[in-house]
Amino acid sequence: RARLNPAVPLPMPVRGAHANSDARASHPRRVLRAWLDRGLGARELARDGVALAVGSLVGAVMQTALQVVVARQTTLADFGALATVMVWTNALEMVTTARSGELALQTVGRDLVLSDTARARATAVALERHERHVYGAVYLAAAAIGWLMAGPLGLRQPWYVAGLLLSLPAQAGYGVSKAVFIASGRVREQARFEAAFWAATFVCGAGGTLAAGIPGYIAGLVVANAFKSWLARRRTSALLPRDVRDAEAARHLAEREAAGWGAFGWHSLVRNGLNYLAGQVDLLILSAFAGLEAAAVYKVAKALATMPARASGPLWAAVRPRLLTAWHAADARRVRDLVHAPTVAMAMALVVAAVPTVWFAGDVLAAVYGPRYAAAATPFLWLLAGTLCFHTITGWFGFWVVVAEQAGGGTLVSAVYLGSAALGGLFIGRGSPVHMAAVVAAAAVLASVGAWGLFLRHLRRLGAAGAGRSGG
Repeated sequence: RARLNPAVPLPMPVRGAHANSDARASHPRRVLRAWLDRGLGARELARDGVALAVGSLVGAVMQTALQVVVARQTTLADFGALATVMVWTNALEMVTTARSGELALQTVGRDLVLSDTARARATAVALERHERHVYGAVYLAAAAIGWLMAGPLGLRQPWYVAGLLLSLPAQAGYGVSKAVFIASGRVREQARFEAAFWAATFVCGAGGTLAAGIPGYIAGLVVANAFKSWLARRRTSALLPRDVRDAEAARHLAEREAAGWGAFGWHSLVRNGLNYLAGQVDLLILSAFAGLEAAAVYKVAKALATMPARASGPLWAAVRPRLLTAWHAADARRVRDLVHAPTVAMAMALVVAAVPTVWFAGDVLAAVYGPRYAAAATPFLWLLAGTLCFHTITGWFGFWVVVAEQAGGGTLVSAVYLGSAALGGLFIGRGSPVHMAAVVAAAAVLASVGAWGLFLRHLRRLGAAGAGRSGG
């Protein structure tokens, strides 16, 4: 049996009184107690979650501060043109870098968890070379299309597109480094690294803006991303020790595996693209059919409804290295607990918070945003219910799809979410924020059911494989 990553502890068996009390306890309490008793690292998980939350907070503060600097140092027209271009460049950057990270997790992360460092290094080298080609091709194509579309879109500075997109080739290879951080269980180190990157982004971006305006801002972003990729590669290369004896065999394995990277990459691009569109299509439909005022009310409701998902993000990120190790160990029981225990804990917390949320939502919105936005209370509650179903208690799904190599199933779930939200929005929700919010909530519930069904089916298969491995 392959050796596993020592940074992530393996489960311990439940014996004696604890096992008996678990059998008598209610299901939520039994799941949470089993999570603690089997040594799944609740305290370490909490520490990792806090570290990631602090890193995310630093990133949000730095991004906001940089936005303030750029807005104050540029004209309203220039800042509006920059913001318009960044809507599209950020979307392209999101789906491209997500593809890189997912591919690295499925290959390099797997090899590290199974302690096959020779193959991990060979795969990392091959994958970095592959990513440089992909990022270069995407940059050239996107820059050319952006330049040609600048006229029809009314952009006075078409070079903004080419400049901002330089951040793509600057990040080539970072997905491999991030996968090494996760697979090695160095979550807190990754959190510190991300916080430092955002601080460096603020320094470079703000300094460039003050020195040369928007061109300096764009140059600062590119420099910060290139420095991040270089430093991450240097730091993680020490975690991939060279094994000269197995290097040649590992290189051949990596080259054979590279033949399937293209198909996985397309699934990743499509899935993340669908998720991005699903997050925007409701607002676009509503603004087109119900007007800008209805869109403004809906935008406020939607922004507030995403808060639980953002709050749960660090916890699910801390679960990732443990889930990666447990899945490749074919430990179905531990995989189940790693997913179920946080889900049950979140559900219990949300039940407690439900009554005051429903009771005071309208008053709080009116007090914070003004009386005009009191009407956002009902859409907020609908959207909150949908967000809790698909983005909070199923926050593990995007990562699990990659680990379990279920790219097709993940793409199908994302397509169902987007399709139901778009079609329902066009035929039912386009008239008002309340109707649109109800449609989106129903789409989220449908997608959540699909995600859980896919997970439970493959969890049973994993359990059967683990039992067969033990019997063999």
